[in-house]
Amino acid sequence: MDVSLQNHQSVIRQLRKIESNKDIKALFNEVILFLNKTIHNQTDGFEMLSTICFEMAGFITFKPFNNPEIMNHEFFIILKQTFQTLLTKLTFISLGKQDEQCIDGISLLIVNLCLYKNKITTCFYTDNNEKLNPINEEKFNFISYEKIFFTGSFIKKFVRMLEDDIAVHSYETYNIKYKIVDRLLRLCIKLNDIDKKAIIDSIVKCVESKIYMNLYQTVDLGQPILSPKESFFLFQCPKFIRLCSFERQDEISNKLSKSIIRYHGNIFEKNLSNILIGEFVLNSAIASYVKLLNHIALTSTTRELFIKKFNTDKTVVDQMIEILKGLSLIESIYRDTKLFHADVALMSYSITLLYNLTFERKIFYELRTRNVRDICKELYKAKDKTIQFASRTLAVILNQEDIDSIDSPSKVANSYLYFIANTIDDSTVTHHGIKLDGVLINLE
Repeated sequence: MDVSLQNHQSVIRQLRKIESNKDIKALFNEVILFLNKTIHNQTDGFEMLSTICFEMAGFITFKPFNNPEIMNHEFFIILKQTFQTLLTKLTFISLGKQDEQCIDGISLLIVNLCLYKNKITTCFYTDNNEKLNPINEEKFNFISYEKIFFTGSFIKKFVRMLEDDIAVHSYETYNIKYKIVDRLLRLCIKLNDIDKKAIIDSIVKCVESKIYMNLYQTVDLGQPILSPKESFFLFQCPKFIRLCSFERQDEISNKLSKSIIRYHGNIFEKNLSNILIGEFVLNSAIASYVKLLNHIALTSTTRELFIKKFNTDKTVVDQMIEILKGLSLIESIYRDTKLFHADVALMSYSITLLYNLTFERKIFYELRTRNVRDICKELYKAKDKTIQFASRTLAVILNQEDIDSIDSPSKVANSYLYFIANTIDDSTVTHHGIKLDGVLINLE
């Protein structure tokens, strides 16, 4: 390794104790000088970048990173160009070890910069006030790492990778492709200014793919967490659809319902026995699937599909009832309080799905004949407030003679979601003068 590269590693470690724009700029200048020297030896250049990026990603709270002088440095332009080049290369061919390390390190640094140091540090009162800051004649144009890296060109490359490669070709579970797209999609969900509309169709294509469907058949019950491939397809893609479909929600839900609901039999027939005994990794994946079903069920034109049988003797409603009756799962929700616990999440989304489906008359009458109210009563003692609220609300609804006897059912549904979001952490919290337990009394 070049002596100057070894020196860079030493400088980077020292920077953990320094808060100086001058030192950071000096480091970046040396990096660019080194890269120019190695223009005909790409391996050394990528080794330098991966080393620098991994090191800097580890101390991202360092103050100079959100200084405009640093953010406008040529180093980040080179980083952006290198990343886009490697992303295009990754789409079409297998990367060598050094290329993989480089795109891994750059993507990690980009994610951390966008999450923790995205915008420059400014004084709101002076920078945005013409009287206090008369020299600044132009409107204050905030620079951000989001704007630096997530350009229109990058989005096009990312979408092309998702549509032409990830949704079409299946690779080994821990392939670097899945690590990168999983990391990037997680970030896209959290960022505010990127063009999510340009990404949504490619994500829908991933969820409609055979790869997504087949992953539920191959989840390794012995692993502590899901692999990058499973995380991307089973978690991040559905989450992106739920949070970023915006005004196209009904269109996308109707489109997805044709495959997602129809496939439920394959998912539950193979996995139900393991679901009921509380297999953590599996139940995390199944909870994500049921959460996506919930999102689809919010579109009224999809609901009748939930009581249809597709190459199986059970409907989605049948499967949800089976899950809610699972003794091991019930015992788990009596003990655990956090929604991120797989069993709690699965039970919460399952009872919420039945609630959302009750506004379809056929399903309302079916649930009344299936003693679902008795199942709800078993869930009253759950520690999770979402399960408490959903089970009590559903029991109240099913006690009506006809779903049409409930005044403004859509408003009830919206109130349910709204007050859950605003009072779920504490039943004593008041939001707009209404408490969580007060909502239940009013529903009754």
